[in-house]
Amino acid sequence: MARDRERRGKDSKAADRRRTPKKKVSILNQDSIDWVDYKDVNLLRRFMSERAKIRARRVTWFEDTETGRTLRRPTFEQLQRAIFNGAGRVFWAWVSDYIGRSRVYLLLYAIQAVIFFALPRMTSVGLFSAALAIIGLCYGGGFGTMPSFTADFFGSKFMGGIYGWILLAWGAGAIPSPLLIARLRQTTGQYEQAIYTIAFVMLIATVLPFLIKRPEPPAVAPGQAVAGVGRSTVA
Repeated sequence: MARDRERRGKDSKAADRRRTPKKKVSILNQDSIDWVDYKDVNLLRRFMSERAKIRARRVTWFEDTETGRTLRRPTFEQLQRAIFNGAGRVFWAWVSDYIGRSRVYLLLYAIQAVIFFALPRMTSVGLFSAALAIIGLCYGGGFGTMPSFTADFFGSKFMGGIYGWILLAWGAGAIPSPLLIARLRQTTGQYEQAIYTIAFVMLIATVLPFLIKRPEPPAVAPGQAVAGVGRSTVA
């Protein structure tokens, strides 16, 4: 009887050990990492599979750390900007059909200038999120209005080639801008100066809609139509 009780006791303890889930430890906690450097390729590889896919949370347990919980807010901000970026392309293109392309760009530059000047002083998370959403809406609006703007200026016949050059310039601007912001961040130790620089650029850009003039169409014989030139909503 005593042996049976002892054997049942051992079996019960073994069953308890099997039922008790093993405590998962995050990769960051294993190595006592409290700050993630996104330039550290070796660390980032630990969160990716051999096929360059992001590992599941049940493998990395990243969100169970304080760093993982802190990064939920930036992830939400990125999702929010993506949504407003897409919505802005439709909204501002629709608005430009009524008030004109130049006036839309004037509004886009002016709104962003005001927001960037106010951004460093914002302490409320909700207000900061709303500001970023409006910036995303304006950014998408610039992309959504530019094709119509180009067609009104140069005619639909030349829109394809000219718009390609515009996109090339747009992409080229993405090279020095991050480097400038990173340089200001390293020099001053904060992003405030970089944000004010963007605000000043936006403020200067508000003058551009007043300076641009629609090219004069080529001279044609009476009764001859000009291909690609239609109703203009540039003003």
